[in-house]
Amino acid sequence: MLLAFFENENLRTLLLLGGIVMLAAGLILFLQHRQHWLKFKDDDDEAVRKFEWRKYRRRVAVAVLTALAGFSMAAIYWSIDAKVVASLLSIIFGSLCGILALAIIDLMSVSLQMYVEDDEDARQELVREYHRLKKKADESRAADLPEN
Repeated sequence: MLLAFFENENLRTLLLLGGIVMLAAGLILFLQHRQHWLKFKDDDDEAVRKFEWRKYRRRVAVAVLTALAGFSMAAIYWSIDAKVVASLLSIIFGSLCGILALAIIDLMSVSLQMYVEDDEDARQELVREYHRLKKKADESRAADLPEN
């Protein structure tokens, strides 16, 4: 039954072409992420370097899983055994689930990083506002004290 579905030559050709495109996309993603990492590789700030390294590892894993899914899609073109087709489909499904999981982790870590980065100007403004309010509170307390 499963193999009968994939016996359609047009579907097999479409899977072959789609697989080649996904394989190429995975390789292009890998090269793009490598180029981005090389910009931060020698950064003086160790926290930035570690963050970029972790981001690079996750994104390269996504690129490899994309290429693996593409390779598996293309390999269905030559498959004649139902077990092989089922194995390739499970590899494709597993790769897509892995891509989704890593993309969610990457999205969360990158968006959370935005909230943890130091903003020195904002911090100084908060300190100035704190001191202004503290001074105002001290003055109002001093004005409320009865004179002896």
